[in-house]
Amino acid sequence: MSTEKTLPPTPKKLREAREEGQVAKSNELAAGVQLAVILLYLYTFGNDIWKDLSEILLLTFEQFEQPLPTAFAAFFSALCSFFFKDLTFMFLILFFASIASYIGQIGFLFSSKSLIPKINKLDVVKNLKNILQIKSLVELLKNVVKMAVIGCAFYYLFHQYTPSLRNMVYLKPIEAMQVTVQIIFWLWGVVVLCYIVFFLADYSYQRYELLKNLKMSHEEVKKEIKEMEGNEEIKRHRHSLHQEIQSGSLAVMVKKSSAVIKILPTWQYAFITMKILHLYQRLLLKALIIRL
Repeated sequence: MSTEKTLPPTPKKLREAREEGQVAKSNELAAGVQLAVILLYLYTFGNDIWKDLSEILLLTFEQFEQPLPTAFAAFFSALCSFFFKDLTFMFLILFFASIASYIGQIGFLFSSKSLIPKINKLDVVKNLKNILQIKSLVELLKNVVKMAVIGCAFYYLFHQYTPSLRNMVYLKPIEAMQVTVQIIFWLWGVVVLCYIVFFLADYSYQRYELLKNLKMSHEEVKKEIKEMEGNEEIKRHRHSLHQEIQSGSLAVMVKKSSAVIKILPTWQYAFITMKILHLYQRLLLKALIIRL
């Protein structure tokens, strides 16, 4: 039936959906990028951060005999210094990396229509139905799979590091800390890789759902074509093309071209096909006569 939405969305339909904020995006990429940024930052500046934290810890022990206001002021000053020195740059990188992760998926997009509150969102019954929709079940299944994959990865790594964990009681505190940090970095790296896989799967699903929801019927496509034919911009383009043909500039461009592709009408394709079939039948008939 012509009312069934079986046709893929047209560029105009996709453009209108984008203006309304309907785009394919995955939050898994932002989470994975944030974890990767923190991991790289700690790997690069981890020694400096550990040194500053050790100084704060020593300062805390040194202020035990001081009056409470003096000790609190010294501790607060050291904590603020640590925050601005070691963490501010990391938060800035996280902020811009999160924005870049969304821009990389959907480009620069600001949709004011998506910010306008809709009355139908206040319908409790409709919202309850939306919760029970397939999309919500898919999100639940995705979270379950995510936790299962990360849990299996953690179990495998802990199983691999079991001998090291057993021997940590015989190590010095610094050596035990180094082993612990190494295990944490491995676990963190595995989580980042898992989020990359989750992003690829989730983005593919989100794009599939978007194109599925934006499918059009034959009537909608015909209506859109009629609207485009009446568009002033398209009329001006046709008029300018007609002027080029009449002025001869198009013929000059054809002469300068290294190759010209000619699209035959449908009836010419049918005529050529019939000629080929007729020739094939004649050759087949001659071959049969020769064999007889």
